[in-house]
Amino acid sequence: MRVFERAHHALRTCACTRNSEADGCYRCVYRYSNSQDRKLISRRTALGLLSQVLEHRGYLKPVAQLRAAPSNTPAGECAGEALRGSAAP
Repeated sequence: MRVFERAHHALRTCACTRNSEADGCYRCVYRYSNSQDRKLISRRTALGLLSQVLEHRGYLKPVAQLRAAPSNTPAGECAGEALRGSAAP
């Protein structure tokens, strides 16, 4: 969880948050190598997804590998809600 907490903090406190028109910068989410996909990259969306992960950390269970995770988890639903901007229940 520590990596999620650190990423959340970095996105929340980035200098670009002071510019209401900016949805990211080279300090937080942009890289020169991803300039072709810039319209798909959003600090706000990433922050929303990380917020949901951290909000539900008590429900998460460690797995050795992703294929060991149950396939009936609502992870896809949570991600979709974050992308649409609605809060998870």
